[in-house]
Amino acid sequence: MSSEEIDSVSDWPALLVDLESKLFRHFSINVYERCLYYHLLAITRAQGISYTTVSLPKLATACDFSEHSARKYLRSLSAKGVVELDQTRQGFNILVKLPNDLGLIEDRVEEQYLNLEELDFFSDRKYLSELLSRENEQCFYCLKTVSEETCALDHVIPQADHGGNGYENIVVTCHSCNSKKQGTAAEDFLRHLYRANLLSEVDLNPAVGGRDRPLGAVWAVDFGVDFSMPARPWAAAASADAPVRGHGG
Repeated sequence: MSSEEIDSVSDWPALLVDLESKLFRHFSINVYERCLYYHLLAITRAQGISYTTVSLPKLATACDFSEHSARKYLRSLSAKGVVELDQTRQGFNILVKLPNDLGLIEDRVEEQYLNLEELDFFSDRKYLSELLSRENEQCFYCLKTVSEETCALDHVIPQADHGGNGYENIVVTCHSCNSKKQGTAAEDFLRHLYRANLLSEVDLNPAVGGRDRPLGAVWAVDFGVDFSMPARPWAAAASADAPVRGHGG
């Protein structure tokens, strides 16, 4: 084995964090093994090479170990899989492994960004706080103030009509609206609230309460995803029928 050029580490602070929190913890690396590992890292990866050849006396001197201890901790690191050894007449050919070489680093993009389109916003009320924030803590239909303790979740397009559990179809409601709406189409239920004097013409406007607003900014903050929700045509349809109250509707 001979020294080989490799891509240099681009983020040493992040690597050190990963070493301490992932590699050393995962493999139960003790303080003496850490000392030896860091020395090997300094003479290999820090120099832009993946492995090097070094004699046992030099390792012992560099780490202030006896040769017996140096051999013991070197073989221990090898047994744990964080270095690879190939003994020769000149010493040891040593390959130093990093956390990503050992599968200890998850994809950071996947850690930070969720696939919003695949999230279930209905089951287990897991994203209730985000939904409440999006709806300004108001019932999506009657605009009554609600909280985590007093709200329900509703499918704008009923499940019977194949409405899903995605962010576009799940809204926060009061228990009264949730109970009364059930499988009713959203625009029909809004007309019902208007005729029952529970919504004014201003309230029925799809822009009031954010019924037609883009949600990109809200969800970009909460989930790290940049997208906008299309306007809901049923809200505008209900608003267009608002004058029916004045005509005996």
